[in-house]
Amino acid sequence: MIVSAWFKDVLFNTSPGIEFIAVLPFENLSGDPDQEFNSSLELDSNNSLSLRCMWSIHSIKGDYDKAIDYASRFYRSQGNIDMALDLERLYESGDYLTALKNTADQSMDHRKVEYIPSMRIARLYTFCGEYDKAIDLQEEAYDERFPSMFSLNVDPNWDVLKVKPDFQELVKKMNLPLN
Repeated sequence: MIVSAWFKDVLFNTSPGIEFIAVLPFENLSGDPDQEFNSSLELDSNNSLSLRCMWSIHSIKGDYDKAIDYASRFYRSQGNIDMALDLERLYESGDYLTALKNTADQSMDHRKVEYIPSMRIARLYTFCGEYDKAIDLQEEAYDERFPSMFSLNVDPNWDVLKVKPDFQELVKKMNLPLN
């Protein structure tokens, strides 16, 4: 598996009104990103970074069937089976963005009885354009000391939030540079 500490930026547009900056975690990406990430998934089918990246790539491409598959596999790999099942079920009965939003809403309700990391729900809200809800959940994740908060300022899934003052304040509070 090729792993790099540096990120390569690529700007993509997805659904109307939503822009994503995809950052692929490969310094010397040679060829098709699908092949690169799939090679790592052949070694470890539950590699959460690869599953998350494949979800982002296919979401950006508008290949929502594959995006849902990778999102579901990601949530399963993290032990969030209910989120994966909700996402699959809601996507079958509606469109991609609505499935993401409804899964996030249901997960918010479900976390009253079972712990679901705030960042897992924040990702869904970000992907469906509910940015204020995503930032509120990131602030909760900060209070929870969620392990991946250290990469908040470089994770490509949060790039659309960087223009938001609340996101900028959170990054400052963490003493991270706002790229």
